[in-house]
Amino acid sequence: PVDAIISYGPPHSMHLIALALHKELGIPWLSDWQDPWTEIDYYEKFPMMNSAKRQHERLEKEVLQTANEVVMVSKSWCKDLEQLSGRNVHYIPFGYDADDFEGIPHERNTHFTITHFGTLGYDRNPVMLWETLQELIHENLIHKNDLKIHLAGQVDGSVFQSIEHYGLKEQLIYEHQINKSALFHYLRKSELLLVLINKPEAGLRYNNRGRIPAKVFECIGAQRPILVIGPPDGDVANIVRETKAGINVDYQEKNALKQHLASLYIQWKNNAVVQQNTSGEIYSFEYLCKQMSEILNNMSKH
Repeated sequence: PVDAIISYGPPHSMHLIALALHKELGIPWLSDWQDPWTEIDYYEKFPMMNSAKRQHERLEKEVLQTANEVVMVSKSWCKDLEQLSGRNVHYIPFGYDADDFEGIPHERNTHFTITHFGTLGYDRNPVMLWETLQELIHENLIHKNDLKIHLAGQVDGSVFQSIEHYGLKEQLIYEHQINKSALFHYLRKSELLLVLINKPEAGLRYNNRGRIPAKVFECIGAQRPILVIGPPDGDVANIVRETKAGINVDYQEKNALKQHLASLYIQWKNNAVVQQNTSGEIYSFEYLCKQMSEILNNMSKH
C-alpha cells in the first residue's frame, strides 16, 4: 500500500499529477515547492493571454488548498503561499550532507581564492565585486599575483566580459564542470565563498528576498567565510547571520565589501586559515529529514 503522495515542483505539473491521484485514490498528499508558481519573479516574462493566467492562478490555488500538507523552501515564500491560500505552509529549506566533508581538512590555499560554483547568470554578475577587487589591487591592498577567482559551472558571457574589463582575466580559473568530490575540497581550500542573489529586473515583481540558492548550505557545511551579495532583508542574509557563516552586502554596499575583502586578505597573508564555527546543524540533511518525516507521519495518521 501507498501511505502518501509527495509532489516536488517546479515543474508545477508534478503537483497537478499528484492532485489528480489524490482525488482519484484518496491517498494523503504532501506538496513540496522549491519555487513559487505565479509569484515567481520571471512569471511576467511568459507570453500568456489573460485567460491562461487565470487558469494558472486557479490551478495554483486548487493545489494549495487541496493538498494535505504544503512545504516551501524559504520563509518569505512560505508567507506568500499562506497569503495566497489561507492555509499553513511548512518551511523546510535545502540543506547539506555533513558526510560530504568528512575527512576534508580546512587548508590555507597558496592563493587568496574566491570561489563560486553553479550557474552564474547575467542577473547575478557581481560587477561591484570585480570593480572592488580592481581598486584593492590598484591601492596595493591586495597583490594581484596573490588573487585567484575560481568559477565552476555554467557562466554567462557577461561575467567573463566584466572580469576582463576590470583587469582580472589572469586571475580567473574557470571549470565548466567539476565533480562533487573535488568541489568539497575546493570549498574547504577557498578563502571566500560567493553566494549571489539575482537583482530584480525593472518591470518584474520583486520577490527575490525568498530566493535561497541551494549552494548556500554546502557553503555553510564547508565552514569557510561566505560572502552574500543580495538584499539585506532576504532569507539568505538572515540564514548567514543566524549561522554566523559570513556576511551579506547589498548590491551597492561597496565600502563594506572593500573593508571585508581587505580584512580577509590580511588574515590570509598572515597564514591564517579562517574557519567559520557555524551553528548550521539545523540545515543538515539529518535534521531536515527528521522534520519532513514528522510531517509525513502526522499526515498519514489522519
